[in-house]
Amino acid sequence: PAPLRAPPAPARRGAGARWWGPCAVPPPAGGAVRGAGTPAADVGRVIATVTDRVQERLLALAFAELGEPVSDYGWVAFGSQARCEQTLHSDQDHGLVLPDGTDDEAHRWWQRVAGWMVDALERRGYPRCNGGVMAVNDAWRHDVSGWRAAFGDWIDPPNEYHLMESSIAFHPPPVARD
Repeated sequence: PAPLRAPPAPARRGAGARWWGPCAVPPPAGGAVRGAGTPAADVGRVIATVTDRVQERLLALAFAELGEPVSDYGWVAFGSQARCEQTLHSDQDHGLVLPDGTDDEAHRWWQRVAGWMVDALERRGYPRCNGGVMAVNDAWRHDVSGWRAAFGDWIDPPNEYHLMESSIAFHPPPVARD
């Protein structure tokens, strides 16, 4: 099965617009955008939308190389990407939601996909998350019941670590799903 895709954001193409390739991030334009008076919130939304599209395309490339998905899935954005507050210096923050009953072999396959994605994103200028908020790490790749348990653990008992984890994960829009 192919991932379901969110409808693309409307795009404007001016005379100087260029397509930077299926997996490339456009050259840094933050200074020019800020100099044009574009509000920071709009810049963050544009960068997050570009990141969503890059991740969608990379997932398609990962499946072409590693095989079709072995189960339904949801590749979700966390952190600044999920909040549409990304900058040109944002790191990777993502997770993976799998169906309940996903067996160990399927979990290992998805871990390989997640590792492929982390490496591919890093090669395209998205640094690895220093906090480890990436689907390649078991803490950010669960079946539905596992996510329910993780969210429950972050809420009770409350502490500084749980507050940080929940602030990263409580708004996970899907980037791609099947």
